[in-house]
Amino acid sequence: MPSPSPLPLRDLTVENLRILIGQGISLPFTVPLALEHLSRDPMVSGNMYPGDLLKAVHRIADDFWAKHASLKSAWEKVKADAS
Repeated sequence: MPSPSPLPLRDLTVENLRILIGQGISLPFTVPLALEHLSRDPMVSGNMYPGDLLKAVHRIADDFWAKHASLKSAWEKVKADAS
């Protein structure tokens, strides 16, 4: 059985992002997309529960944020807006 074709980044859903980020896959590409969704609605949900994308991003290791200062700044704003 052939493997499925890759999904273009522009077509990733909130659920796709939640899963990819939760597995640590392509974070430099998936996190900016997630932050766009979260900046509009911090409680946006995939298929689990309201805020599931926020929780997935919250679990990203500190070393990622240390290497991506501009994304960390956007993440800090999302967290502040969510509280």
